[in-house]
Amino acid sequence: MGLLAEQIKIAGHSKKDIKKGGHIEKHLSMAGNKVFTDNMHGIMMRAIFQGCSILDSVVVIDFLQTPPAILVEPAAEFLSCCRGNSANNYSHTKRVLERNRSSGNVTAACYYLGVHGETDDMGNPKTAVLLKTYPGVGSPLGSWAACQESMERNMPEDFSIYKENEGLREDFLRESYIS
Repeated sequence: MGLLAEQIKIAGHSKKDIKKGGHIEKHLSMAGNKVFTDNMHGIMMRAIFQGCSILDSVVVIDFLQTPPAILVEPAAEFLSCCRGNSANNYSHTKRVLERNRSSGNVTAACYYLGVHGETDDMGNPKTAVLLKTYPGVGSPLGSWAACQESMERNMPEDFSIYKENEGLREDFLRESYIS
């Protein structure tokens, strides 16, 4: 999952396409930042409700849907999906996840359509993934783990129903979503 411009260059596209890929990646990165920061509390709530650490997860921002879907997926599940795609992508993604976890950073993956109209083996449009890192110092408490612990500790007791009932939890999270 290297930079889009590098992937386009490797695929043998023109310099114009490479430049365009860099611009697309820049705008996608900014859109991912906006979705992440606008929905930070909902993302933390997802991790809490799922009973997992935000540092041991990948925040999936799916720009293939409108509005973008936000999921919190355990890092192991995310990596198992990457393993099927390519060995290079898997090793790079694993390194990023391990580095982010050990540094207290959150990892996000922004899914989007490929830019050149390429298709996969089934004839569907190819998708691409941009990995993003959100440093802990950028969190409200200076640490993502501390932020999650504080939210969990200060959660009203009646919120336990959301942990137990997936339908209610999804309704609650959908209502708190900022597009």
